[in-house]
Amino acid sequence: MSLRRSLCLSLLALALAACTNKPPKLPADLDPLGKQCYQEILKVMGEGTPQLEAPTPLEDGTYLIQWQFSETTFGSCKVDGSGALMMLTRSTPPTPAPPETPTPAQTNAPAQTDAAAPFHLPWENI
Repeated sequence: MSLRRSLCLSLLALALAACTNKPPKLPADLDPLGKQCYQEILKVMGEGTPQLEAPTPLEDGTYLIQWQFSETTFGSCKVDGSGALMMLTRSTPPTPAPPETPTPAQTNAPAQTDAAAPFHLPWENI
């Protein structure tokens, strides 16, 4: 009985693995060159729908495909003429630089406004 039970459990595990590892559904309008790019983005990013631009031919015979996954995640794929993925890049928008903090010399210096600045005529020796 234990052999039968272990066989049944093994078959059940294989059936569950087959059900959970379904290939992602590809959009109908996806360019054939973008298929592997789309699939790799889903592997890396998880659930969601990447938006791919049309492939742009490069001088070396490969194609560049720009993609966006969310408001803050985007990148590009480089594929060969058959659509085989050669490179996947991912980036996020740069974070804004924090405001500059004044140096001690700047904070101790008296503020000078235009009204307080002395007025000199062009012929006066300053």
